[in-house]
Amino acid sequence: MWKKEVPLPKEGIYPIRNYSSLIDFAKRMVKQGSSNTSLLDSIEIKLTEEQIRGIHKNLKIIQIFKRLYEEVICIPDEYWLNYSKIIKESEAIIKAEKPDLIMSQYPNIFHFAAKNLSKKYKLPWVADFVDLWSQNFLYSYSKFRYAIDFKLEKNLLKQADLVSTVSPVWADKLKIFNNNSICIEHSFREVSPYPNKSEVLKILYAGRIYPSIQHYEDFLSYLSSFLENHPKYRSQISVDFVGEGANSQIRMLAKSLNLDEIIKINERIPFDELEEKKKDSNMLLIFPTSSKEDGWYTSKLFDYIGSNREILAIGREKDNFMVKMLLEKDLGKFIDSYQQFDLALKEYFRNIKDFGVPIVKDNSQIQEKYSAKIMVERFTKEFDKLLKK
Repeated sequence: MWKKEVPLPKEGIYPIRNYSSLIDFAKRMVKQGSSNTSLLDSIEIKLTEEQIRGIHKNLKIIQIFKRLYEEVICIPDEYWLNYSKIIKESEAIIKAEKPDLIMSQYPNIFHFAAKNLSKKYKLPWVADFVDLWSQNFLYSYSKFRYAIDFKLEKNLLKQADLVSTVSPVWADKLKIFNNNSICIEHSFREVSPYPNKSEVLKILYAGRIYPSIQHYEDFLSYLSSFLENHPKYRSQISVDFVGEGANSQIRMLAKSLNLDEIIKINERIPFDELEEKKKDSNMLLIFPTSSKEDGWYTSKLFDYIGSNREILAIGREKDNFMVKMLLEKDLGKFIDSYQQFDLALKEYFRNIKDFGVPIVKDNSQIQEKYSAKIMVERFTKEFDKLLKK
């Protein structure tokens, strides 16, 4: 919900696309029980090959039924059973706060609720897509399900007063549903100070990894080769992966490449802890896809803009949408070979030796364009246009 008369904050947390509160809200509540694991450690489980095959068979059956449930029942998504609750709680907010406008975001069921609330209370409705629905480049359902999703999305979004998303390519795709589709990119919250002097190269990757389209393994291979060729740097490099999606794969590959003492892997952590990790790092990683057409802007790229750290984009396609922005804005380096990786890391250590600190280019003009404050101002201008109609 959005109220025109509420002033925008000058700093701090902005009220649009604020994900950390959602992440905190959605944390898995798992009771850890006793911290004494000695009993568990002493239990040895032995399974026969026949038992293992039986477990695999049962898991496969469960996966088939899960997929059928997701494909046939979870329409538009797995949160469909919450529709009545969403309507009830939203109506309570509308009556209490009297907003001027409704804005809906993922899960998709929220868009359906927003459409009906918009009609009932005669409020303009903005549908915002951080990730696309039927037009998602990672869409994984069958052609039958795609036809259903496409028709649902078409009938739904034609009723929105405005459709917004985070990529100009995606905004063009959404125009097949609603011609009033715009791009307002991701943003960052705050500018970090420049990195301090450090003999250790601290590399950070923060975010989900999609193993089928992001080549994190190239980075690990390059790093392994670099340390084989320059063993003196082994004690001067640390790498921190924070997120999910490929943690087990990274852990196994790091061990096989003798990088397990250098690579640290963390699940999702609170926003404040992640900010401290960024401030403690002096180089940031992203993994662009190999597509020239997906139009994907990972939110991490924009989050990194405020970090005042060099960004290494490890990928295989220089004409990738994300890579083009990185190079056009001079935010970092695109690496698609070991030779380039070798040069980038040696340049870092040479700068440390010559100047005492990493050399980071001034990108204050870019930061002005993509701050959270600017993002909210851009949304506000669009909201004002709707309210004047």
